[in-house]
Amino acid sequence: MPSSKQFSYEVSLAWDGRRAATLAGDGQPPILSAPPSDFPYGEGERWSPEQLFLAALASCTMISYLAHAEHRGVEVREYGAELGAAWRTAATRSCTSISGHASSSPRATPTAPAS
Repeated sequence: MPSSKQFSYEVSLAWDGRRAATLAGDGQPPILSAPPSDFPYGEGERWSPEQLFLAALASCTMISYLAHAEHRGVEVREYGAELGAAWRTAATRSCTSISGHASSSPRATPTAPAS
């Protein structure tokens, strides 16, 4: 029977008084976040939540791919990916509905499995 593991993570957010914030983790460099530049108060030089979401998807996919390759004895010489997404909002009196679609195009160059 597979063993069970639990992983815990924490992130803190410090609001800067506008619609932007600084995100921090335990020992990691801070990330400056704000709405995308095409939103009100957007700041193009900061990471938007939408970009952070796509970055998390790309990073998680790469880490999983590399772990599976390692378990199978496959050496990966190169890996890269491009992700894109489109979001649509529909405002009502009580809330905003958000729907989206993300697509990923990973590229990997494995070598032959180890014998």
